[in-house]
Amino acid sequence: MEWLDEWNSCTYQVLVKNCSGHSFILANLASNSLRKVSNFRFFSMWLQDTSCLKLIHDSWANKVVGCPMFLLQHKLKRLKIELRDWNKNSFGNVHSAVLLK
Repeated sequence: MEWLDEWNSCTYQVLVKNCSGHSFILANLASNSLRKVSNFRFFSMWLQDTSCLKLIHDSWANKVVGCPMFLLQHKLKRLKIELRDWNKNSFGNVHSAVLLK
């Protein structure tokens, strides 16, 4: 039931039989649950901190195997997570700090 709750808009299509006599099934899994989309913002104040530049360099230098577009996507996704965590540890919640002043 949990699987059906998550993937509630699923469709399938039986494809033409191949040479072995078996048919492939093409499944289209779609979830109606809304996922939060988080926008990434790069703050210029990060460049003031040398540890940010080191983090970017180290993250980008990590080896990834795949086609060029996969490399770019994977490195950007990883860097986004690392910068978000670094920002929380270095600056805390900047928005709440501004509101308090």
